[in-house]
Amino acid sequence: MNRISSYPERIVPHQTTGGPLASHLKRYDFASHFTKDRIVLDVACGMGYGTFFLSDFARTVDGVDISSESIAYAKSHYKKSNIEFYVMDACKLKFPDQSYDIVCSFETLEHLDYPEEFLKEVKRVIKKTGVFIVSTPHARKTTYKPSNPFHKFELSYTDFESFLKKYFARVEIFGERRKQSNFHYYLQKLDIFHFRAMLPGILRKKVCNAVGTRSWDEADNSDIIIDKKMMPRSTELIAVCSF
Repeated sequence: MNRISSYPERIVPHQTTGGPLASHLKRYDFASHFTKDRIVLDVACGMGYGTFFLSDFARTVDGVDISSESIAYAKSHYKKSNIEFYVMDACKLKFPDQSYDIVCSFETLEHLDYPEEFLKEVKRVIKKTGVFIVSTPHARKTTYKPSNPFHKFELSYTDFESFLKKYFARVEIFGERRKQSNFHYYLQKLDIFHFRAMLPGILRKKVCNAVGTRSWDEADNSDIIIDKKMMPRSTELIAVCSF
């Protein structure tokens, strides 16, 4: 299996389905509870589906991404009166100081050459009463050679928390994980060579269902959990940061 094809760089609704889409949408669902009637910035918004989702709750939402192709897609597919999309570098945000009540950025940090510059910019554009919601993959030990070829690094819980506390006084961390049986979880842990990925989709589904878990190919939002329980099992970390 091609190493890069195993890790989709961008989620495209109607092309990406199952667990990969559900896990991304779950983060936006989590963020929506903070965005009611707020002025929101979605950094590294990708194709814009999450920005659009937040627009149902927020007063206004700006979505920014460094990819002009992604922003063109977002503008053509997710037009709405309270949304604006911009091509913009996450480390060079072209907005005035203290412009936003809420800034969210999901699965962004690990792609950046200069994550410190990103955090400085986020801190600058958030109001003093505002909140920053950010996610990143959960590495058991911080690595600068992750298996995902699009990632520059992946952080442990402790290093993620320490990094954010350099810029924000309050950092509350949640874990995102798949809903699965204990039997399925430990089978996954034993499959260190990822043989399951080589199985045909129908067979993977049957194996998962047999051990009490819906397959990743058929997963939806209800199969994803975000909370503070069972943190070692979390595959992503989500932090809620404030001053």
